[in-house]
Amino acid sequence: MIPHRPRRIRLVVVSAMAGLFLLVAAPALAHVTADPGEITAGDYAMINLRVPHGCDGAATTSVTVQIPDTVASVTPQFIPGWDVETTTGPLAEPVELHGETVDEGIREVTWSGGTPIPDGVFFDFGISALMPDASGETLYFPTVQTCGETETAWVEVPEEGGDGHDLETPAPAVTLTAAADSVHDHGAGPEGEENRDASEVAAADEVPAELTAASPPADTGDGMAVAALVVAAVALVVGVAALVTARRRQR
Repeated sequence: MIPHRPRRIRLVVVSAMAGLFLLVAAPALAHVTADPGEITAGDYAMINLRVPHGCDGAATTSVTVQIPDTVASVTPQFIPGWDVETTTGPLAEPVELHGETVDEGIREVTWSGGTPIPDGVFFDFGISALMPDASGETLYFPTVQTCGETETAWVEVPEEGGDGHDLETPAPAVTLTAAADSVHDHGAGPEGEENRDASEVAAADEVPAELTAASPPADTGDGMAVAALVVAAVALVVGVAALVTARRRQR
């Protein structure tokens, strides 16, 4: 059995190194997401485009998000120190807003010029918008993350009927749901914001804009990333233990 020990040791070392690689690489699988991932159809909503990391280790310097043409009344979040630029374009269909018919709106928002966001932290870029009254539909917000001279385009959309789990750089997505009860009625139409009572408006106004970019982190990774972390950790522990045992037997 002794002649086979060197080969066994090499296999153990390879397994341990593979586990270590997966452990280090797994966080990079996390992608830009929309938070929340589900919104009541026809409601006004705040959507955070959550950037979980940089581009291959480089700090994020700008973010551009494209708005679906069925989403109206878009207002981008103010982030202290960052510039905000918007591009307008036609809506898929005219929308009644505050007694007026609107046929165009913001189709793209870019944040840039602020302090670069380090690779090891997450950051939220938010928009407030009126969701279309289309329960069951999924809206995609293609997002380009720029890190100096490099960029990552989170713009892939699954084919019809697909779940998008096999996409490498999926676009952030929001699923529209039916209103659970009449509690949502205050925001179920174009006049939703105006129908909120005074206490709701006051509570919302008390929150400084800069704090919205520091909301608690949600789950920004795939199930794949979590599974990779678990598998990598187990492989690393088992590999190191086997290597130590093999060396002791050689003595």
